[in-house]
Order: sequence, then structure tokens, then C-alpha cells
Amino acid sequence: MPQRASSSKQAAGFGLTEAMIAVGIVATALLVLVQQLSIGFRESGANEDRAFAYQKAGAILGEIQNAISLGRIRAGDELLALDDAERKFVLTTRTDHEGLPFAPDHPMSGNVTQGGAWRWSRTISIEPHDHAGLYYCRVLLESREGSRWQTAASHALLFSLLPPSDAPEQTHDVYAIACAEAPSMLADLATLRDAVASACSDIAASSQANVRVHWITRLGYGRDPCYTPFVNATKPADAAAPWAYWLPAALGGAHAAAGITRSRACGRGCLPPQTAR
Repeated sequence: MPQRASSSKQAAGFGLTEAMIAVGIVATALLVLVQQLSIGFRESGANEDRAFAYQKAGAILGEIQNAISLGRIRAGDELLALDDAERKFVLTTRTDHEGLPFAPDHPMSGNVTQGGAWRWSRTISIEPHDHAGLYYCRVLLESREGSRWQTAASHALLFSLLPPSDAPEQTHDVYAIACAEAPSMLADLATLRDAVASACSDIAASSQANVRVHWITRLGYGRDPCYTPFVNATKPADAAAPWAYWLPAALGGAHAAAGITRSRACGRGCLPPQTAR
């Protein structure tokens, strides 16, 4: 009988030890499982934030490309106007019906607040390419982590404001007066001609418009001794002229005080300058 009691006690003690070990193993497994679930939730949240950032960066580039395709952005200045000098919290370039930007929490933007501050910010950087008409555009999405900003996504594209190869070419004939006998009051004649030629080249490079400049280098009067142009001495150059052919003698606008007055005498038998056309 005593031997049986001892065996029973040993069996009971052995079962309790196994139970304690099993409980410890289960607790350790549960702790590891909870840690893995926590890491999985954090990774899932980070993946969602990363997907949101890349989607927003791509959407902003798509909005810019769509504006170019629809003709809302045609010139380089209009595209460069989208460049952000600092972080902005509106995650879209679209505007309302009055042309005003949306609020950061508008559905078109999708920004949210965290700790009383906006969670997301965007920065658009636009730089001209070496080739005229091409521009680099980069969109940077950042997320706020406490008091620091961290890069969440970055997208870049090369936009072209050049017309398509099959677009019809528009040719404009421009007649410019460049007579040494009638010097300009603004700058040297050679400098002005270079400036006009440079402007025509820029227009041709950034659009389908071709500007053909026809330079008028000789005055049309002087062959008839009874013909002289009307010389203005009273009205500024930006005012309406009484005749079709005239020589401005007084500058207009802010330059009126620096105007130059001239007079031209008419030979015997000629009409007065005021009546000559």
C-alpha cells in the first residue's frame, strides 16, 4: 500500500510539471504571435501609406500631362508656375470653378490631419531641359513623423511643350522697319534686330508658329520732292496719329518727359506737312 501511494504522488507531480511547461510554451508562442501580428499591422499600414504616396505623386504628374494635352498649359511660363517654392499640403493641382485651389482635406486632395497638423505634403520641382520645349518635372510626397518629414514617394517625368510632328505649321509674315535714316529712340538698330530674331527663334522652338520677318531697310519717301511725312510734335507716340505715315517725335507713357521734338521744312511748291499723307 505505501508503495502504491508513492507511485500515485509521483504520477500527479509529473503531470503538473508537464502542464506548467506546456503553459509556458503556449505563452511564449502567443507572445511571438502577438509580436508578429503587431509587425504585420505596422507593415500593412506602411504599405498603405507608401501606396497612397505613390498614387498621389503619379496622379499629380497625370494632372499636369492632361493639362498639357488639353491645351491648358501651352507655354513654359505656365508650366514653371506650378513649381513649389516650399511644401504644400494640397495634394492636387486642380482648382475649383473659380480657379482657386482646393482645401487640403478636399476629396480631390485627400490629405488628413494627425496631431493637429497635416499628415502629407507635396513639392513640385520643374526645371527646363537643355533642349528648348522640354521640362523635367519631379513630384515629392512626404509624410510627417512627429516633428520630422520623411520621403514617402518620388516620381519624375519629362514633359514636352513641343507640337506633335504632324501638327500643321502656322506661318506669320511680320514686316519690321529697320531704317538707318529713322533711328530708334530705344536702342541701337543692330541690337533691336538681334532681339527680334532671337524672339522669332524662341517662338518657333516652343510652338508650331513660324515667324517670317521681312525687314524694311529703306525709306519710301524722298523720291518726290513734294512729299514729306507728317512729323508729330505734340502727341505722344502711344496716341492716335492723324495720318498713316508719320514720324513720332515725342515718346509716350512714362517716357513722355524725355520726348524729342523735331520739325521738317517743306520746299517751295510742296504741300504743308500737316496735309501730306
